[in-house]
Amino acid sequence: MKAIQAVLMLILLTGCWDQRLVKDINLIYSQALDQTHDGKIETTIVTIGAGTQNQSGATVGTSTMPAIISAVGTTPRDSRIQLNRKVSGDLFASKNRVTLLSRGLAEQNIYSMLDVHTALLLARPMHASVLSMGQLKTPSM
Repeated sequence: MKAIQAVLMLILLTGCWDQRLVKDINLIYSQALDQTHDGKIETTIVTIGAGTQNQSGATVGTSTMPAIISAVGTTPRDSRIQLNRKVSGDLFASKNRVTLLSRGLAEQNIYSMLDVHTALLLARPMHASVLSMGQLKTPSM
C-alpha cells in the first residue's frame, strides 16, 4: 500500500509550474517615479527587448538595445498597468537595480509609491532606492 502511495505522490507532485520564460517577459533594469504637474504619477523604466504590440497582440520590433518607456497614471499601480500595455509580454522587476523617486513623491507616503514596484521583486538583495532633489524628467519646452 505504501508503495502505491509513493508512486502516486511521485506522479502527482512532480513538475515545475512556476516558470517564467525569458522570451515572454521584459526585464526592468531601472525605474523612476515622478509627479506630473497635474498630480499624476509618471513611471519610466529601462528594459531590453521591449517590443510593442499591435492590435492582434503580436510582438512588433523586439531589440537587444535598451529601451526607455514612460507611462502616466493616477496611482503607481495605474502607471504600471499603462506600462504593461505599452510592451509585449509581462514586465518583470527581478533585475531592477535602482528606483529613483522625485522629491515631490518622496514627501508623500514613500511606502505606497514603492509598494507596487518592489512587491514583485522576488527578493532582489541588491536593489537601491534613491531620492532626487527635484523633478526626474526635464519639462519639455
